Amino acid sequence: MRTHTNVAPFQCGICDKRFKQSSHLNYHLKNHNPAVMTEEQRAKYSELIGMMNNQVLEQEATVQVETEVDSEWCVAISES
Repeated sequence: MRTHTNVAPFQCGICDKRFKQSSHLNYHLKNHNPAVMTEEQRAKYSELIGMMNNQVLEQEATVQVETEVDSEWCVAISES
């Protein structure tokens, strides 16, 4: 447990503040309302959301490719 250490591994991707607990970071993220952000914070926020969306798309594509490969492999095995 990191309670009594100075280790803060959870970092905000928008303002770079660090937190000891993930729940504190999650609470902090609610403060990042695009309506009250600076232009620089808005840019980081947009970049962060874009990166998260890309990760989801990459994961979905990987699952689809693995499924297609598995299907082809099964067909090849059953035909031999």
